[in-house]
Amino acid sequence: MRLEIDHLALQLPAGFEARAPRIAHLLGEALARPEHLGGLRLARNAALPIVARGKVPYIYTSFYEGRSCNKNLFVNGWVPEQQVPPVIDAFKGKGAKTYFLIGSDYAFGRGMLAFTRSYVEKTGGKVVGEEYLPMDGSDWTAIISKLKEAKPDALVTSTAGGAPNVTLTKQLRGAGVS
Repeated sequence: MRLEIDHLALQLPAGFEARAPRIAHLLGEALARPEHLGGLRLARNAALPIVARGKVPYIYTSFYEGRSCNKNLFVNGWVPEQQVPPVIDAFKGKGAKTYFLIGSDYAFGRGMLAFTRSYVEKTGGKVVGEEYLPMDGSDWTAIISKLKEAKPDALVTSTAGGAPNVTLTKQLRGAGVS
């Protein structure tokens, strides 16, 4: 019996890279036709060789830090080059010259803020602080102290969504940062 697969959508979990060889074997070269693979950077990077061998498109639907080039990769989520300039330009329009960057310590947080730093500096601004909290962290106190000490005109954040956004926002408000 021959199984024909013309569409396969996979949502790959964290830790996928360790299982990539097994999944590739199970799919087999002829069946490796994943067309939609959302999820984490690790899953994306582990899946790219598989889809390249299968010569099929890989549609990545998550926000994306950019900087990956692969003829099979198509991204329909936004990248920093699309989101950062309007935000920084709006801050500059309100007189901001100094910026403090806060992020979750993972590929997207670092990628987003690396582009933010370069854009701020390229357009004449100055980054007076850049701090990251581990993904499983929830105490932003030390970072907020550095932020308050630096006295920037604007704050740019790139956190992992969900809990990090909530805890950071609550702690900023609790510290009197608005």
